[in-house]
Amino acid sequence: MTSAPDTSGAVTTYADRAPFDRVQYLEAKLILKPDGFTSVQGFRDFSKIVRRTAKQVGVGFIEDKKADLRPQIREIVFLDTPDFALYTNAFILRRRVSYVDGFPVGDPEIVFKFRHPDEQKAAALDVRPRIDGKYRIKFKAEALPLKDEIGGYRILYSHNCQFALSQTHAQDKISIATLDKVFPPLTRLKRPHREWVGLVNEGIVEEVLLPLGSLDFGKGLVAKCDVAVWRTRPQIREIVFLDTPDFALYTNAFILRRRVSYVDGFPVGDPEIVFKFRHPDEQKAAALDVRPRIDGKYRIKFKAEALPLKDEIGGYRILYSHNCQFALSQTHAQDKISIATLDKVFPPLTRLKRPHREWVGLVNEGIVEEVLLPLGSLDFGKGLVAKCDVAVWRTRGEQLPLVGEFAYQLKFDRKEAIAAKQKKLAAQLYVTLQREVAGWLALGVTKTAMVYRLKGAAPQSHE
Repeated sequence: MTSAPDTSGAVTTYADRAPFDRVQYLEAKLILKPDGFTSVQGFRDFSKIVRRTAKQVGVGFIEDKKADLRPQIREIVFLDTPDFALYTNAFILRRRVSYVDGFPVGDPEIVFKFRHPDEQKAAALDVRPRIDGKYRIKFKAEALPLKDEIGGYRILYSHNCQFALSQTHAQDKISIATLDKVFPPLTRLKRPHREWVGLVNEGIVEEVLLPLGSLDFGKGLVAKCDVAVWRTRPQIREIVFLDTPDFALYTNAFILRRRVSYVDGFPVGDPEIVFKFRHPDEQKAAALDVRPRIDGKYRIKFKAEALPLKDEIGGYRILYSHNCQFALSQTHAQDKISIATLDKVFPPLTRLKRPHREWVGLVNEGIVEEVLLPLGSLDFGKGLVAKCDVAVWRTRGEQLPLVGEFAYQLKFDRKEAIAAKQKKLAAQLYVTLQREVAGWLALGVTKTAMVYRLKGAAPQSHE
């Protein structure tokens, strides 16, 4: 499948005079449609096809005894910048965790790859990580089918390093500053050191893998083979809304909430605080200064939120949401839920004139569990792309379903810069989709309103 590399002339080396890595693996892949893998039987059926085909071409097949057991489950996440700078420059960064009986086991594995159709270019890039711990280098020739026809193959060269997460001791593992140190080839991207990488499309992939056995090509050349299916794993987040007992924030168009992400039933990361002022009048929403008075970092978002009309399908109304959000660790107030503290952190709340000895609490004593599944992206043309996802909110404990939501979000610098055709397409999709899913729609509500209605009628608000 591969030709021998050109060894004429001087030996090519990396900067420290170490010789270029050589291809030592050939990995052949067939990308399959997922439809047939609805149960473990689908894996076993595919194994029979492999065994039969191997016999036809004279390749031995050695069955793996594990093939009759349950598939292996692994969680895979890909990390990149918001504009996918790594992937567009042929780099791949991912983390993989094995699971047994629903719980993670072992050390998460980090894989950094440079993948290219030119063997020499792939070999020339030094993927060795700058860490004190142990790592492993793999240089593979990956065989893939042709892009547009069956019956041939193409080769991608994948130059990889992999190591257990415990082998690197950097505190901030996902900042560009850290990644540039650990993986020097990334410095060519010239990304700001204050930037971070995050989950690609907010996706968590669950890999279900079943070893099938080994293919014996003779002369001691034996290849393990397996079949796997990748499926998205929904994200689980806990959301609580905070307000006074008489809902003074909500009745004055303010929303205060805390959100925590969960993996395998346990909270991960820093809780996120979101403070919103939401109003149907854009000018009024813009005029309110939502910047928090904290020493740490925060982010401002000003959104136009499209919602269906309250009493009929086929149109839309706009609420303007002026938000600030920050990690809970960015504020160091001792008493975070007293009105005295909230008035200092969010000065617009002083207009409510609430007693400083008062505290906010959980709205209707409700804790919401959000199950969110990223679906992909919608391309409206002219570079206007929107991520879309579907989510369901349910009460934690009783698991009482509250509301579902499909959403897509467009980002732009100025709304005036969006071409008329793209504006029309975005509106047309929104209205048409309402008619297509009419039986699913809950008119006249928002997710927030449903939480405020947990114990009866919701208070009056601008929503």
